[in-house]
Amino acid sequence: MEENEDIQCMFRRFQTILNELRSLGRTYDNYDHMDKVLRGLSRKWRLQVTVLIAVKNLESMSLEELVGTLKVHEHKLQQDGGLRREKSLALSSQKNKKES
Repeated sequence: MEENEDIQCMFRRFQTILNELRSLGRTYDNYDHMDKVLRGLSRKWRLQVTVLIAVKNLESMSLEELVGTLKVHEHKLQQDGGLRREKSLALSSQKNKKES
């Protein structure tokens, strides 16, 4: 998954692939689906994936529940990214004022 690709888009593509595999007679269990989704995430998701594996019982979790959890985390990552940019701009402007 690319860095700028969102979870919803990735899930839609994954569902399309699963539907095509079903039409060819290939089926996989829910755990295999979630394993594929989690392994397909980029490095910035590693901590969240580790927590999910450690805390949740992935065998009883639905794929939709997993995607919902990942969406919440994605939203938090986006908020944190905005906060970091604002802080860095504020710090640089304060630094420039002190130098003057």
